[in-house]
Order: sequence, then structure tokens, then C-alpha cells
Amino acid sequence: MQGKSNYICKRNTDNLLKEKESIGPNFENWYKKTTTGNTQEIEFEADWKKLSDYTVDDKCTGKKCALYDKCFYYMAKAERQAADILICNHILVALNELYPEAEILPSGPVLVIDEAHQLPQYVRNAIGTEFKIKKINDSIGDVDTHLWNLDREAKKETMDELWENYYAFENELGTIAKNSVDAEIGIPHDKQLLKGAKMAESLTWAADAIWNPEDMPKEDNEFAASKIARKIRNTADKLRFVSFSTQPGYVRWLSKQGNHSMPGDFIAHNAPYDVAKFIGGLAGFKEVRTSAPDYTRCCRCGHILTADVVNVLSGRPYGPTCIDYVDPFGDAEQINLHDWLTSEHPTSAETVHKKTAVIFTSATLAAPDFEPYLRECGLPHSLIMQAASPFNYEDNSLLYIPGNSAPSAKTMPFEFGEFVIEQIRTMVDASKGGAFLLFTSHKALSEAANALRKEFERKGYPVFVQGEGYSKLEIINQIKIHGNAVLFATKSFFEGVDIQGDALRLVIIDKMPFAAPSPFSTARDEGLREWARKNLRMNDKDLQWYPFNVKAIPDMIIDLKQGAGRLIRSATDRGVIAILDNRMLTTPYGRSKVLPALPNSQRVSDIEQVQHFFGNSSLSDLYGIEL
Repeated sequence: MQGKSNYICKRNTDNLLKEKESIGPNFENWYKKTTTGNTQEIEFEADWKKLSDYTVDDKCTGKKCALYDKCFYYMAKAERQAADILICNHILVALNELYPEAEILPSGPVLVIDEAHQLPQYVRNAIGTEFKIKKINDSIGDVDTHLWNLDREAKKETMDELWENYYAFENELGTIAKNSVDAEIGIPHDKQLLKGAKMAESLTWAADAIWNPEDMPKEDNEFAASKIARKIRNTADKLRFVSFSTQPGYVRWLSKQGNHSMPGDFIAHNAPYDVAKFIGGLAGFKEVRTSAPDYTRCCRCGHILTADVVNVLSGRPYGPTCIDYVDPFGDAEQINLHDWLTSEHPTSAETVHKKTAVIFTSATLAAPDFEPYLRECGLPHSLIMQAASPFNYEDNSLLYIPGNSAPSAKTMPFEFGEFVIEQIRTMVDASKGGAFLLFTSHKALSEAANALRKEFERKGYPVFVQGEGYSKLEIINQIKIHGNAVLFATKSFFEGVDIQGDALRLVIIDKMPFAAPSPFSTARDEGLREWARKNLRMNDKDLQWYPFNVKAIPDMIIDLKQGAGRLIRSATDRGVIAILDNRMLTTPYGRSKVLPALPNSQRVSDIEQVQHFFGNSSLSDLYGIEL
């Protein structure tokens, strides 16, 4: 399953080709032959930014389009209903639970959530709001383009007001971020962004001026206008959600893009920090009784339908102000009120829907047991199984952790940085490349790459640095081709990378990947303390450390296991996992929680043993060395 933007729009494409606007003969040939219209199947080099002009967009009129019966997207959507197995992403699972009326996913007996450690974050994204402030610029541009109902003077006044409100909102954000050097800036829970709320109201007014949501569109240009107006109202709703006081259980913040971001470059967030109830509801067995709808009333608010237009989703009617709350993708069909009331509707008795069986699975859910994950996801009762790895880590790999004499990552940051660089140099020379160097900060990555890049290149090791030129997929392909490459990377390469064979034989992680403090983690931790205070009756000292023990450590362990898991990807893979943070050995949580969660590789603390490993064909030669 993929979204609308992955599919070519026949109407857009035919119009552009008639106007002789093309992105090349390869595309035209592909378009004439494709049976799916899915752009993910394009194998030639394409201008993906320009390709968006050819794909299904927010102006899609659905069944009102003359090419609806031939539409690639809607044909793919119809195929889902007859499918035995559907593959989708986490966000669609979350949206399907959040908007049940939209029936985003067909019902089925079993739902398998793979990489389930990622689900809570996707749920937060689905429930909460995240948008770039620049999206407001886009909405103002849409108003300028489509506000044809007003005369020139009235349109100028509207546009002037919109821009005035926008700049006032930017100044309001600038005041919040003033003098802050942090990448993320918390918004106090009782702080109201009054200029933001005013901006939202002016956008809503402009959207209504483009198209009144209670009017029934009849012509193509009217359907397009109603879609644009809805898109603008959606931006206004997000802005309004961020501008008013923080709801209980939520946290608001701004994130900067780059070191010198202007307010217009900020991203605004409003997200829940506790998603246990939501995920528990997704997974729980419960009966949901649905009575037959009254086709004269809105199925959300219950009010009698009076507007000229009725929005119909999954056969159920909704009013113009309610449809946005149940239809996230704009799939509802618009029908004239008279036509809707005079047409026949199927009668149905009360129905009972049973939740599907849900399986959560991942290589890294245990940290080292399942308790932290079950608590975060609101799963007090479940069948659990922790399967042994199919790979022989003990005979095929080493886990290298420096001894107690190594500098501390926490208390000796400068000495630790120099130590990491020297350790990397020694081990990459021993492995002759084929290495992933994974860092927990961009600063550490940059320092190591600057110190070692030229040296490695002189020795014949191709060097790749995350964020420089190549995409993630291209880097992976190049590493497979070269066989002795060295990659400097951060968090994004801790997971989702599968390189089997000798091309990856050394994985080095500079230190335990604890998340940096943020407005989100601060609010989440306080929520955990409040829960523990009420339910566990802890003393103040234990409360202080409670979030670290039940959240920070398990999250770190999952990330660490993901990073270490890049090494052994098949039964014949061999190599070394090196974690250069001796807190693994010197702290109680390192010894009791972190080490037991890692693969059962032979553990060593002398770098000469790493050198010896790469100098021998088999780990059995190490058995004579004191481990």
C-alpha cells in the first residue's frame, strides 16, 4: 500500500504532455507502458521534484474526474479489497486506528507489526501535529492563486492582512527562540501564541472565501477550489492546535533547521508523550458495536444535514465541518444534499466488529526483557516469546569493549574524542576497511572524519561520510561494490541497512546512544515521575532516577542493539562489534542491563585481540588468548 503521491495522475500527465512539457523520453515511454503508474517502479534517473507535477495531488477530484475509472491510484486501492496480504507502513496502521470511519485499511484476522520498536513514535506523529512554518507561505500562495471570488481591491486587502499576520507570527516565534542556542525550544504549556491563532483565523476566512464548504461544487474548477480550500483549512487547524495552550499529556516545541535558522524555517510540534492507551486499544480484543446510520444526520456530530453538500465516506454521511475530523486523505465523495436524501440506502442491523489479533515483532524489543516496551505500549497482558538468534555470534564475532583504563565518555570528553579516533585508526587498519563507524553526534562524526579521511584514502579505503553527496541507498550500494569502504555515519545508519558478506566486517559505535535532552523528553520524564509518584509511592530520590531507569536505558539499549545488528546479517558473516564506551563495564546498568541485551559474541577488552581476529581465518585461534 502506498499513498496518492506515489502514483501518476493521468489527467495531470496528459495535460502536461499535450503542452509539450515532459521530463524526458524515458518517462514518456515508461508512462505509455506502465500498468500500475507507481513511480517507485521507475528505474531510470528522474527529476523527482519535477515528477511531483505528474503525480496525484491535493487537487484530485476522485469520482468526479473523467479518468476516475482508469486512475492508477484508485485501481490500486480497489485491488486492496481482494488482497490476501497487505504490506503498509506504521503510519497507516496508526491513522487507521485514529480515523476508523475512513476505513484506510481493510479488516483482517491478523495484523503483524514488524520493527515494532518504531511504532510509538509513528503513533505520536499520527496523533500529534508537526509542520513547517513555511507551509503557511504555501497556503498564502494558494490563496493568492485561487481567490478569484473577490474583486481586485478586496483581494489586495486580504493578501496584505495575511502577510501582515504571517510576519507578526514570525516575530512571535522569534521572541520565544531569542538567545536560545538549542536545536529544540520548548513552548511553555500555558503560553498562547496569539499571533499564530490570528494567522489561523485569517487563513480559515480566506479558505472559506475560495470555497464555502457548505456549497456543492459542480464544475471541475469548483471541485479543485474546494480541495484547495480544504488544504488551507487543514494548515489553519494545525497552526491553531500549536498556538493554544498545551493539552494535558502533550508537549509543544519548536525545532530549528540548521545552526542559523530564521523563524520561517522552524518546525512546530505538538505531540503526546504517552501513547499507551492508544496502542493498547489498537492491540486489545474488544467489541465495537456500530448501529445503522441515520442517513439524514451527520454520523460524527448527529446534527441534521442542512448544507447543500454531503460528504460521503465509506457509505456514511458527514457535514462540512465534521468531514476533516474523519477523512485524513480527502477521499470522501461530495454529493448534493437533495440527491443524497432522495436516493436509496442499504439497511443494516447493528453489527459487531472484533479486533484483529496483533503481533508485535522486532529483533530489538527486549531491553533486556519486554517489560519497558509492554509498559510504553499499554500492553499489561500478552503472550511473549524471545527467540534465540539464528546466527552463531559466539564463533563468528567479537564484542570489543575497552577496559577500565579507557577515558570516560561522560567525564573526559576531549580525551575520549582523541581515544576514539586512535581506536578507529587501529581497528580499521586491522580490518583493511569494510567498516561502519557509527557516532552518536554529528560533532563527533565530523571530528573523526576530518582526522582520518585522508589517511584512509591514502591507504586505499574508499571513504563515505553521511550527508556528503550520496544518498543512504547509494552509499550502501557503493559499500557493497568496493568491499573495503569506510563509512562515517550517525543514527540513521543504526538500522535499515543490510550488507551481507565481507564488505562489512567491522562495526564501531563510539558510545552508548543515549538521546539528548529535549523539550519532549523533559515533559515525558515528568509524566513518568508523576505516574510513579501516584502509583508506586516512590521517595524523591528514586523518583529522580525513575525515567532514566525505565525509559532512557531501554531506549538506548534498543538503539545500541540496532547498531550492533548491522554486522552479522547471514550465517556466514564474520566480524567485530566495537563499542568504545567503558561505562558498559563500569556502571551497574551497563553490566546488568546493557551487556545481557547484546549478542553473545566473544567479549574482549584488549585491542590486540581485535587485530589478531582479523589476522586469522577462524575464531578458534583466539581460544588460546586470555579473554
